[in-house]
Amino acid sequence: MQFDIFSSVRDGYVQTWMHREYLLKLAAIPIVIKLICFFTAYGLGIDQMRLTYPLLMLPAYFAEGWLIAQFLRTLITGERWPIKIKGDPEKHFEKYLDRARGILAAIITFVLISMVHGGLMVGLLEFREFLLGQTEDGAYTGNPLIIFVAFGAVFAALWTFRLLWLHIPMLVLMPMKTYLKALPGLMPSIHMLATWLLAIVPVLFILIFISGMFLSSSGGSLAEAPQGLSFLIIVLNVIGELITKVIASVAITSLLYDLFVAYGVKPVYLRGQQS
Repeated sequence: MQFDIFSSVRDGYVQTWMHREYLLKLAAIPIVIKLICFFTAYGLGIDQMRLTYPLLMLPAYFAEGWLIAQFLRTLITGERWPIKIKGDPEKHFEKYLDRARGILAAIITFVLISMVHGGLMVGLLEFREFLLGQTEDGAYTGNPLIIFVAFGAVFAALWTFRLLWLHIPMLVLMPMKTYLKALPGLMPSIHMLATWLLAIVPVLFILIFISGMFLSSSGGSLAEAPQGLSFLIIVLNVIGELITKVIASVAITSLLYDLFVAYGVKPVYLRGQQS
């Protein structure tokens, strides 16, 4: 299986831009839901590094999963939302059923991954604080166990990176066994990580630059900025985060192009198709 990182990243940006009007239609409700969830958490004083935060963001995860599933399904099969039924619906019942099953499977998988990822981030932070506390007390000073655990955590994080994108093969009801069997060893995860980083860094850089420019008069602190400006920056960052997820998802889908072809599904809008 060949991995073309740069073509995949290009697909992420090109396809997102080419389908911008369609994406705006899809993204309107998910953005509103995510903003409501975020400001609810903000108003209740719930930190992002607490287990209650992923639970509160659950509606936003479902909305994001729906957006990404609908858009990626369009890029893979050419089907657009809302789907238009032509002729006798009974003749195309199986096709519509497969589409619904694929999108539902992708949404549920995306939500589960988001919840598990949020919980693991909280757990890792607490474990890190525990180790730092033990080190300060002298209990683990010079103990190679810390280095062993750190290397083990890095290796595990690299290998499991491919699992963060399980919702993508679910769109065509690809079995998990088929997906994992096609990505053996550590290198596929490294290629996926490189693709993800190249896809999100430009957008993140722009967001940081714009936020810094707006906050320059407030000493760079969001807490000290005027309320209206703080609201604007938060909205901008929420939208920017959603954009990065869409671009990265498209890029990873393009990276798995050969896997889809081997499974019998040739993506319609990727790798120069209908572009």
